[in-house]
Amino acid sequence: MNTRARGRHVEVRVDRGLPTAFEASTPSPGPGELLVATRAAALGPDDLKAFEGCVLSGEFAGDVLAVGPDVASSLVGSAVAVLGYRPCARCHRCLDGVSTACADIGLRGRTIDGGLSGAVLVRTSDVMVLPPGLSHEQAALMHRVASALRALHRGPASPGEAVAILGGTPLALATCAVVLAAGSGRTAFVDDHAGCRAVMEHLGARSLERPSEASGWEDLAVWLGGYGADVVYECAGSAESRLEAVELARPAGSVVLLAHDDTPVTMDLNLIVMGAKRVRGSCHYALSDGRVALDLIARSLVNAAALVGRTVSILDVLADPEFLDGFTDCRATIVQWPASAEVNLA
Repeated sequence: MNTRARGRHVEVRVDRGLPTAFEASTPSPGPGELLVATRAAALGPDDLKAFEGCVLSGEFAGDVLAVGPDVASSLVGSAVAVLGYRPCARCHRCLDGVSTACADIGLRGRTIDGGLSGAVLVRTSDVMVLPPGLSHEQAALMHRVASALRALHRGPASPGEAVAILGGTPLALATCAVVLAAGSGRTAFVDDHAGCRAVMEHLGARSLERPSEASGWEDLAVWLGGYGADVVYECAGSAESRLEAVELARPAGSVVLLAHDDTPVTMDLNLIVMGAKRVRGSCHYALSDGRVALDLIARSLVNAAALVGRTVSILDVLADPEFLDGFTDCRATIVQWPASAEVNLA
C-alpha cells in the first residue's frame, strides 16, 4: 500500500532493529502545538540505540502543516527546526530555568518518538523558524552544532587557546568545527577511529590515536603548550576517557564533559584540587543555542558540510535492510523526505 489516505501519514519506526515505514493517524494540533512534516533528518550511530517501536531521529527540520487554535496561522508553511528533546516543564530543574537538565527529559528518536515522519506533533516552544536561505538539510545539523555551542558556554575556549577533544563521536566532530570557527589555537583530537581522525584533520585539527603509554600523553601535553590543554572537551563518555581528560588539562585549565555514561569513575580528586582545574558537565542545549547554531550555519561561519558523510532519500533508507549498519565514522547521514515521495508501507 502506498502513502496516504486523508487523515493518515507515514512514519519510520524501529521494527525488529530495522527502520520500517508504518501508516498512522494524523493528529490535530491542540493549544500551543504545531503539526510539522519532516523534510530532512540527520541520523548517526546514536540512532542504533532507539527503543523498539520508536520513530527515528532526534535531529530534523520540516514545514508546518497546521497549528493549534491559539497559534498564529501565519506559521503554516514555515520551515522550522525542532528541539531534539522534550523537557517536562514541571520538574524543579525546568521551573528553575535549567530545562537542559530536566529530571524527566524525553529524547527524540531515543526514548520518545523522533522526527522521521510525515507528521510530527510538537510544542510551539520547541521550534525555531529557519533563517532565510537555510535548507532543511542544513537545519537538520542544528542539534549537534547547538550542543557544541552549549559546551563552549560551559567551558569557553578563548581565541588562541589550546584545545583537546576526546572521543570519536558526532558531538566531538561538531565541537571541533565550532571551536575552530571560534578561533582556537592548537587543537588536538584523540581517538582510535581512523575515519573520525581523517575528518578532524580535514577540519584543521591535529588527530592522533589514543596514546597507550604515559609518555604519549606527555608529548601531547607539550605540543598543546607545555602543560596540557587550556580546555578539554570529553565526548566519549567512558570512565577512562574522563580521567584522561582531567589529566590532560593544564593547571587551572577546564574540562567539559559532554557524553553520558553510567560507568562509575574512580579518580583521585587531588588532580582537580591541587591542579586548580575546573570540571563541568554540558547536557543538551537551550533554544537560544539552537537559534545561534542556525544562524552560524546559514552564514557559513561553521563548516557544516564537514559534518555530513552522505545524503540519501527516505526511499533509500527503507529499501536497505542494512542501512543502520552503514555509519562508518562520526559524520551524519542526511535523510531527505520531499513532499512528493511515495513511501511503501510495511
